[in-house]
Formats: sequence, C-alpha cells, structure tokens
Amino acid sequence: MILTKASSRKKSNKSYVVAVLVFFSSLIAANMGHASTGEFNYSICNQSVTTTEGPIQGVGNDGYCHFYGIPYAAPPVGELRWKAPQPAQTRNDLLVADQYGSNCIELITIFPNRHSKPSEDCLYLNIWRPEKEGDYPVMLFLHGGAWLLGSGSWPIYDGRNFARNHDVVVVTVNYRLGSFGYLYHEKLANEDPNGSSGNYGLLDQIAALKWVQQNIDEFGGDKNNVTVFGESAGGGSVCHFMASSLTSGLFHKGIMQSGLCDFMVNDQTGGAIKGHAFSESMGCSEAEDELACLRNLPTSRIKRAFTSSEFTPHIDGYVLKQSASETIKQGRFNNVPLMAGNNRAEHRTLTGFIPTFLIPNFLVKSFAIGNLDEQDYETWKTFYPKEKYRGRLFEAYIESWLDSVLVCSTYDALDYASLYQSQVYYYQFDYDQQLLGSLIGGGHGLELPFVFNSVDLDPVRYIYPKRATALAETMNAAWARFAKYGDPSGEDLDWPSYSQSQKWRMHFDVESGKQLTKIESRCEFWRNQKTTGN
Repeated sequence: MILTKASSRKKSNKSYVVAVLVFFSSLIAANMGHASTGEFNYSICNQSVTTTEGPIQGVGNDGYCHFYGIPYAAPPVGELRWKAPQPAQTRNDLLVADQYGSNCIELITIFPNRHSKPSEDCLYLNIWRPEKEGDYPVMLFLHGGAWLLGSGSWPIYDGRNFARNHDVVVVTVNYRLGSFGYLYHEKLANEDPNGSSGNYGLLDQIAALKWVQQNIDEFGGDKNNVTVFGESAGGGSVCHFMASSLTSGLFHKGIMQSGLCDFMVNDQTGGAIKGHAFSESMGCSEAEDELACLRNLPTSRIKRAFTSSEFTPHIDGYVLKQSASETIKQGRFNNVPLMAGNNRAEHRTLTGFIPTFLIPNFLVKSFAIGNLDEQDYETWKTFYPKEKYRGRLFEAYIESWLDSVLVCSTYDALDYASLYQSQVYYYQFDYDQQLLGSLIGGGHGLELPFVFNSVDLDPVRYIYPKRATALAETMNAAWARFAKYGDPSGEDLDWPSYSQSQKWRMHFDVESGKQLTKIESRCEFWRNQKTTGN
C-alpha cells in the first residue's frame, strides 16, 4: 500500500516560537493540575484490594479505576542507597491510592509533580484497570529519558483508554535514575550478594515486575499474560529484559519503542573508572569508609553530579552478562512475542529547535563525520544526502547518529529475534500533523500519545488536531491486541509479521499500511562500522 503523507504548512519563525511556548507551558500547567478529583462511584474501585504490603483502595472514574502511588519496594535511602531494591514495608492501615508518589531525582524536571517534590523515596507504581470484574492482560510501561529523567506519572502515560476501551490493566513505574540508579563501584559490587553494581534502576524495574506477579490478580490482571513495553531508555530496558535470565517468566510479550539496546551500556572497567571519579568529586575516595561517606551525601549534591553519559546500565555479570543484541542473536534470550519500531524522523526532537543553518558544514565534516574513511563517507552520503536536509549537514549527521545507536539497534534486535520467533512485528511512526508540523513531526517520543490514545487529554490536545484521534485509536487498539494475543492485527489493520523472507513493516500515518522495509542496507552499514571500530 502506498502511504499518503500529510503535507506540512510553512510557518514563520515567530509562529514557531509561539507554538513552542504554548506547547511547553501547557505541558507544565497540565501536570501541575493533574490531581485525582474522582469520587468513589463504582463498587469495583470502592472495594479494598489486598496486596502483599497491605490494603489499597482506588478511585472510580468513567469506566475505569486508577490507583496512584503504590509502593512496590522500600525507599532506597540511607543504607539502601545504591543497593538492590528491598521489599516495601507492610502495613495494616488502608492506603487510598489517589495521589502519585514522588518522582525519582532527575537531571532536569520537565513535568513538576504538584503532590510532592522529587525524592530518593520514589519507588512507586500506578495502575489503571477496567471498572468491571475480569481477568485481563497486563501491560507494564517503562518510561524513557536516557536513564536521566522521566516518571511513570507523566500525563501522556495515562492508561485510562487501554483500561476503559480495551480491557487491559496498565501499570506505570518509577525507577532510579542517573547516578542514583547506575553508579558502578567495586566496593558496591563486593558488598552485594550477587556481585552486582551499576544496575539499580534496572533492578527496580525487575522488582516492579515481581510485584505484578505477586499482586496484579487483585486488580483484575492476569499474571500469566504480562506485556512489558517501553520507549527510548524504557525500550532499552525491554531489550535488556529479553536478554536477562533474571526476568525469565516475569513477562510474556515485549514491545520496544525506539529502544536503546546496547547504546550507552558500560562494561565494568569503564564503570569503575567513572565510579572512582564520582567518589573523588564527592570527596569520598580517601574516606576511611568510602561507601558510608557516599551514602551520607546530601541528595542535592549527588543530583548536581548528573551528566548525560556517565551513569547508564552496566554489563555486570548478573543483570546483564553480555550485550543484549548479542544474546538475542545467539538465541539465548527470553523468547517471547516481540513488537518493535521507530519514528520516521527521530532526529527532529533534537534538531527541531536548533538553528542548524548556523552550523557550518565543514565543521560537521571535520569533527562529527571525520572518523569515516573516504569510501565509507561516500557510502554515508548515499544514505544521508544533504539535499534531504536543506543542505544542512548537521541535520544529516544527527539522523545518521540516531540511526546507528537507536533505529538500527531496535531493528537488529527485532531481526535477530525473528530467527527464533514467528510472532515478531515491526512498525514505523510517520505522522506529523500537529501544531509544530515538520519542525519536530515524526520525532523521537511523539508516538507515545498515540500508543496511549491520550491525544485528547491535557497537555497533548493543545498540539494535535481532533482528527489525530483516529490514528490514536488505531494504535492504542493494536498495542492492546498484541498484549492480548501476541498479534496486533485487527479488522481495521492488516499487520503481517516480520520474517527473514518477508520483512514487513507497518507504517502509521494519516493513512496507515504495510510496506516491505528498506532499512537493511543502512543498518548493515552501521553494523560494519561497529565491527571496524569507526
């Protein structure tokens, strides 16, 4: 099927500035007011739910119930800072789950949580369920944010339409970020019974999966039909869980949205160098008890040490024994149905607000692409002709970089999985009909309101036209069908599986349809670059 691409209206620079201000102002305003005001109108929501920690009561709404701020592990503070998550404390009193728990400490806070300030005490999850009895598929979502920012309570992750329209139980999770979640140090590994360090955020997510196995039946969920899905860093976590022996049996399907399979994953040697540098910068490297010194540091001081590349997952020999893609390629992975894909223009989220015309092409060629030899550079130009980018080599470079670390990372994992699994589905999100148009259209993360069918909710409704709801309903239903049956196809969507012989990819746009993918040669180019060390 030939897809009809939506044309983008040209806007003046002034209108773009206004659009950006409206967009980000609405994001903040919407989350500041994202409080639970529903009354206990429905018996299902009004009933006390028994969990391993104690009784919980939810909030009734129009066809669904929600439960916010459920502690799934003990607060990782004090002596539990930089330790694997421990069980949450039991209680006898009723928890009325009507407010989100604290967000984990972030590099920057994009969406303020009006109910509480960011805190190290942040291991909470949220649940949306249908407002009726049943035994429903479970979808556990892991947010993105480069392991540096994000929260399960961001408004675009609202699970109401999954629960209300498709009889799915949705769980969103907070997990430790940055240095709180991914600091590696040999002394931390030595004190851990499994010799693990540097993957506390991943272990938090695994603890949430275990909590679901123990408790989700009380919320109408089927613990034997759990789909874990995530975007960006969250998609990377899905890739890691496909490869980790620790998650065997904890989930039964996976969805990777723009997943970072191997990118930014450290080995122990690199982690140790960064960990020692961190300790030294905190004034703890020469302390008599180095770990006690680190654990007594004020939260605010550690937050100031956040950087974009220092604190990410590690191949620690416990959570991850080798790279995820290599594990999948070798067939030694959790072989479950997989759906994965990317957005057509992932780079636009990075370049859309940058005056790229001010960046000289010769600088990009010298400093960004200079590690390619002449022959490879000529090949590179065939994949990323600068004419496609209005002559701006920087935009071409950013797209090619994201292809190498993101798009092809997702594709390779899916391609390897298809060697062993027949239920593999590939997609690309192309839609760019929104307020900011081609400025960021089809960019990284912009599929999320469509997956959750939240384009009509604050704050997203300010940037998408009403006609976008049709695509949102299509994608939301497809994700739900995959969670139920391992197949996203339906009466309105013919989505064939991806295989080595028929490499089908579903394109989501104003008109959605299947195409045979043409990405193989690009990703083979980047695989070869990794092999040669370029």
